[in-house]
Amino acid sequence: MGLEIEAKMRLLDCPRLESCLVEIGARRSLVIDETNRYFDTPELALYNRGEGLRVRTEEYAGSNDSVTVITHKGPRLSAALKVRHEVQVQVVNCDHAVQLLGVLGYQQHLMFEKRRHRWRLEDCLVEIDSLPELGDFVEIEGPSESRVYDVRSQLVLDDHPFIQESYASLVVAYLKSQEGVLDSLAFDSLS
Repeated sequence: MGLEIEAKMRLLDCPRLESCLVEIGARRSLVIDETNRYFDTPELALYNRGEGLRVRTEEYAGSNDSVTVITHKGPRLSAALKVRHEVQVQVVNCDHAVQLLGVLGYQQHLMFEKRRHRWRLEDCLVEIDSLPELGDFVEIEGPSESRVYDVRSQLVLDDHPFIQESYASLVVAYLKSQEGVLDSLAFDSLS
């Protein structure tokens, strides 16, 4: 079981951040279009324990390659940054993964798309994320809280407040604010 240590912040100036990443020696590695599907019991047992069960499909720009991963995220641990246990399993077929979760009693409760520009800076990932209707964010993921703080300072993001909520929580809050019953957010679904 891995430990996810990350900081998320709203991003207002993507070009400035990308210039800064180049200046400090980061390497752009991938542009990824994600489809994130969240599953839970009908009673929302995982959500009520602060856990998440996700099937994510990543499609890589410039190739026909894609990857599907089932991820369980445990409850957040007490820390200034977002820290939680995470288990991931890569699967061959998204539809089969969804069928398996259905047989086990899980239902899809949420779907959203995200476009991610992944950068690598030594032992850290810096990911610039765009979500429909929600805008742009940056996530810094690293091996320790101190390393994440160091990269945040290198990127001149010290004055950007941390966002503690997951993307799923931000999407749910947005969807609840809209009229009607919505359970998905995609780049071409809203005008």
